[in-house]
Amino acid sequence: CSLITDEVTRIDQLVATLDPLAPSAPRTMAAMNIHEALEHARLATVAALGVGITFALHYDPSLPHVRAVQGELVQALLNLMKNAAEAVAGVDEPRITLTTRYVLGETRRNAAGEKLPIAISVADNGPGIAADITPLLFAPFTTTKADGRGLGLAIVARIIQDHGGLIAHDVPSAGGARFTIY
Repeated sequence: CSLITDEVTRIDQLVATLDPLAPSAPRTMAAMNIHEALEHARLATVAALGVGITFALHYDPSLPHVRAVQGELVQALLNLMKNAAEAVAGVDEPRITLTTRYVLGETRRNAAGEKLPIAISVADNGPGIAADITPLLFAPFTTTKADGRGLGLAIVARIIQDHGGLIAHDVPSAGGARFTIY
C-alpha cells in the first residue's frame, strides 16, 4: 500500500515536471541514499512486470549519499528496469543485475568538468541491442519495439543530464545490455 501511495505521489510530481505547459518549478535536490531509490524502482518493477525475473543485487554499502530529485531518479531507474525486464522476457533464466560502485581510476566527468565517481548499473541477460541502433539509443522516438514510443531512454538521458550526470550503454561480457549512470 505504501509503494502504491509513493508511486502515485512520485508520478504526479514527475508529470508536473515534464509538462511543457506547466510553470517551471524550482528543482529541489536533496541528499539521498541511492540504494533506497534502486529498491523503490526494483519493487515497482517486480510489482508491474517482474514475475519470474531474478534480480541480482551488487550494492556497495559504503557509497555516500547523492544529491538528486528522488522522484526523477526513481523514474530513470524504473525506465531502465522496465526495458531490462522486457528484454529478458523470452530468456530461459531471466536476470537483471543492479550494481552500485565507487569508480576508482576512471575519469568520467560531466559537461561542467566535475568528476562523477559513483556508478549505478542496470544490466540484463537478454539478446542485447543491435549495433546499428546504439548511436541513437538516447534520442527521442528511437525504438525497436512494435508498440514502443521511443521516449523511455530519452527521458532517462534528460533526467540524468539535468542532475549533472552521464549515462552510458555497453555490452557485458556475458551478453545482454548494461546501462550505467554516473
